Amino acid sequence: MATQSIANLKSTAQALMEQSPAGFKTLTTYCAVLDFIHQNIWEGACHGSSSVLATLLSVQGVQPTLCLGEVFHSNVYFDHSWVEVHGEVLDAAISRTLIHGFAFPPVFRGRDLSTKNATALEYGKPSGQGYDVHANWIRNVTVFDYMALFPEHPDGLFGIAKIIGKAINLRVTLPSLQEHARSLTWTERP
Repeated sequence: MATQSIANLKSTAQALMEQSPAGFKTLTTYCAVLDFIHQNIWEGACHGSSSVLATLLSVQGVQPTLCLGEVFHSNVYFDHSWVEVHGEVLDAAISRTLIHGFAFPPVFRGRDLSTKNATALEYGKPSGQGYDVHANWIRNVTVFDYMALFPEHPDGLFGIAKIIGKAINLRVTLPSLQEHARSLTWTERP
């Protein structure tokens, strides 16, 4: 990823924000997830952070699509999760991948936040090789179960969602988060 500060990247996202209440909620929540990823050095957290982002957006009345698929860049394919709102990619986790030597700027509304240009990443482009074991497991488990089974917090990813919600002054309860996660599904791309 370019050596831009997170504050600069968030400022770019703000400039790209859809001018509506839903756009503001999407921006605020996305930036809080981006902050959490970088403050906690949460590498390889695409499935976890995307499910948290989708759940928090759903709680606020935004209709996210939680996506699972492959991403292509520079002759490399990798399994990945991201969120789409109105068909536009939101991907904070791409800035902290587990792929050695690959670091990408976060993507907001399909735009690379280091350049404001359309991202060069090709989301939902199949390799023909299929998913790895982890992504295969995710496609066969509910979003609720995936979030509940997260081992790094006593309340699973619902606990992480509650922390991020608090950071944006969103009053959420575990039952509310769980209810919204139950309404989400993994949408495979393509």
